[in-house]
Amino acid sequence: AFIVSGFLISYYCGSLIIAPLSETYGRSILYKVCSIILVIFNLVCVLASNSGSLIIFRIFAG
Repeated sequence: AFIVSGFLISYYCGSLIIAPLSETYGRSILYKVCSIILVIFNLVCVLASNSGSLIIFRIFAG
């Protein structure tokens, strides 16, 4: 439950930060950057050695 709720909370907070940046830098660039960051942190989640690190990496993936 912590994994899903942490991901959703960080997803919501991230959208509040990314929305103004998309007006400045353009949606296409931020879409690509955010997609790359999501892939990297999801790969790190696969390699997580314990549940604590999995929760932290899922929060960063959000």
